[in-house]
Amino acid sequence: MTATLVSLYEDSETADKAVEKLVDLGCREEDITVLEAEEEDDGDIEDEVSQVLRDREFAEEKARSYARQVKNGKVIVVVDAPDDIADEGLRIMERYEAGGGSEQGGSEHEESEETRTAPVVQEELKVGKRTTGGNVRARTVVTERPEERTVRLRQEEVDVERQPVDRKIREDEKGEAFKETTVEMPETREEAVVGKEARVVEEVKLRKQAEEREETVRDTVRRSDVKVERDDPKSPRREQ
Repeated sequence: MTATLVSLYEDSETADKAVEKLVDLGCREEDITVLEAEEEDDGDIEDEVSQVLRDREFAEEKARSYARQVKNGKVIVVVDAPDDIADEGLRIMERYEAGGGSEQGGSEHEESEETRTAPVVQEELKVGKRTTGGNVRARTVVTERPEERTVRLRQEEVDVERQPVDRKIREDEKGEAFKETTVEMPETREEAVVGKEARVVEEVKLRKQAEEREETVRDTVRRSDVKVERDDPKSPRREQ
């Protein structure tokens, strides 16, 4: 993991000294960005600085504030430092920033002034996005169910009816009177024949649609404040 360190310097010489120490600490040169305004700059430097900081998830207002200071003559150094050396890297950058280019953090005059810094740390709520979800499957399942149909069937039956008769035989019947004869009449019936035909009765289509929604994310952020207390009540200095 890396941490983004940002600092402003009065001139490029001071910034170069800070960069040299950061490289000695273990920061890679390709992870260090130095930006400053050139003469007759047409405003592109502001956009460039803002974009560099926004790419590192800085708020738009804060990125623009840094960009305006660079346009006004400051030199900005942006470092993507490994977490294990980020704290020491920050101390190096602050030392050069506060000392105006002196490695020890003092001034070039014979007078010396001891400076100790108590940082005020504030968390910023940053909301990102990640993609979640699953798959929608349309799977064909074959089931069986009983079904019935009613059909009208036709059936023929031959009825045999005997009628007593008492009459003289006719001439056309004498030749066949004592011969064995067979009288036939066909009878038929219909039977139900079952057949099946597959037909498409419905189609299921999967279609993906995308929509956007706004969601409010709430969380708590922390801020450390510095309270100054003096043991000597007669001290003439006042808190600032």
